[in-house]
Amino acid sequence: MRKTKRLIPAMLALAMILMFGAPALAALGDTGYADVDASAWYADAAKELRDKGLMLGMGTDTFSPDSPYTRAQLAMVLYRMAGSPDVTGEDTFPDTNPDAWYAKAVLWAQRENVINGVENGLYAPDRATTQEMLVTMLWRDAGEPDAAAASDASAWAAEAVGWARETGLIRDDANYTFAPKSGATRAQIAVIVSRYLAAATLSADVKDENGKTLIVYFTPANSDGVDAVSSATPRVGDTASVEYVAQMIHEQVDADVAKIVPKNAYPLAYRDAADQARAEQADNVRPEFTLEVNPEDYDVIFVGYPIWYYHLPMIMQSFFDTYDFSGKTIIPFNNHAGSRDGGTYRDIAELEPGATVLEGLPTAGESAGAAEASVKSWLSGLGY
Repeated sequence: MRKTKRLIPAMLALAMILMFGAPALAALGDTGYADVDASAWYADAAKELRDKGLMLGMGTDTFSPDSPYTRAQLAMVLYRMAGSPDVTGEDTFPDTNPDAWYAKAVLWAQRENVINGVENGLYAPDRATTQEMLVTMLWRDAGEPDAAAASDASAWAAEAVGWARETGLIRDDANYTFAPKSGATRAQIAVIVSRYLAAATLSADVKDENGKTLIVYFTPANSDGVDAVSSATPRVGDTASVEYVAQMIHEQVDADVAKIVPKNAYPLAYRDAADQARAEQADNVRPEFTLEVNPEDYDVIFVGYPIWYYHLPMIMQSFFDTYDFSGKTIIPFNNHAGSRDGGTYRDIAELEPGATVLEGLPTAGESAGAAEASVKSWLSGLGY
């Protein structure tokens, strides 16, 4: 019999809301770590888990992204995710120390069936965590949901790895290729745990029968270029535009859809539109817009836009200036020409410090078919 999914405690969800937009330590840049550049693929996850007190660095200012992570350390992360409940007694593993720093975490995790031993009934607290160990512990924490078994994983981890792939918890990209039996680095663990928290938080706190969801997006009505700015038509040739991605999200999510329309349309010619976009950034312009709905009336807001010269279009700055999303959940998605999100997800978190900003989806002018697969995997990882 499958267990029901454990929910992330309310205090953790509250911490996510309060801390996501907290300013980083000034001396250490945006991430709080001297060895983590803000543009690194794992930077947001490392900072998020540090801010929540779930995964700390290797010193006062060092994250050591490529270092391994022990089974004892991972048990501590899961224990903290559960709110560090008080437990008494001892675990049954012969190689753990009841007075060790990890003792309560391992005891809790064993009683909750989140962890099992390795060979000969040992726990091996100092052994490096493999990637399949990581997702198996998260799968158990999620209640062991049904999934197709993965053929490249150990038998005991096959269903967990299949689940992690189906939900988008793990997905191969330019930064990371999942290898079940290989060791998991601190960077990989931070990203996967961050995705797990995002899905759990969305399911626990905002995806209820009374929740309202909006998909709101901006795409220029007449340009096709400005750092992969796609036209407002659903498709440009076989390339997915911002609007096309919004439509695909709508096919998967019960939500209203609204378009951000500039009061003064952007020029028809690509070069003129590009020049106007750059001038708006240089002059810090806030273009006026119209929107048929009030996004503050919604609980979850998907927000789509192109990347213009590595930044949010200034009309999106106007959008976030206009509305207060405190207590809401913002889920960004964007089109780009190589700059991915351009740091805009962090920008949105700073513009809306009272909101929960989840991991977004950047699409690089992909074909419609490729974008559809990316959207489905991403939404699955968010719990849809």
